[in-house]
Amino acid sequence: MIGIGATSYGEVAYTRANGAAGTIPGVSRFSSTWGAGAKFYSASNVGARVGVRWTPTYIKSDADGYWCDPYWGCYLTRGRAVSNQFEFNGGITVRF
Repeated sequence: MIGIGATSYGEVAYTRANGAAGTIPGVSRFSSTWGAGAKFYSASNVGARVGVRWTPTYIKSDADGYWCDPYWGCYLTRGRAVSNQFEFNGGITVRF
């Protein structure tokens, strides 16, 4: 399975160590989904299924430093911040 879309993060309200209220605003970010699964039948009508899905979501890029190359020269490199979500599933399958 391959897919693209958006992941929406809701606003978070919290209390700081000094007792003051704080919030983190909600945002939506580009994300993709990658997954795979399989079904196995041990008898003619009964089997099992297993699957896994990974959803990486791009959050932001920060400047990491400079990389210098004899051919291309020096340039700014960026480190990406990515949120990773994993899903594992399984179950019993019955055919009629």
